[in-house]
Amino acid sequence: MSKKKSKSYLKAPQIKKEEFEVHYWSLKLGCTKEELINALANVGISEAHVNDVLSKKDLNC
Repeated sequence: MSKKKSKSYLKAPQIKKEEFEVHYWSLKLGCTKEELINALANVGISEAHVNDVLSKKDLNC
């Protein structure tokens, strides 16, 4: 009898450009929809990368 090895991978949160997702993530990350969409265009859909971009924006103010 062989055992199947299953690996569980955690999927990093991703932000998609659907209206309800943009609304949710802009509230969660504390930014405007425009800032979120610009960050998504620059770094992709990774929450961590978008959060990094938005937090650097706050430091430059």
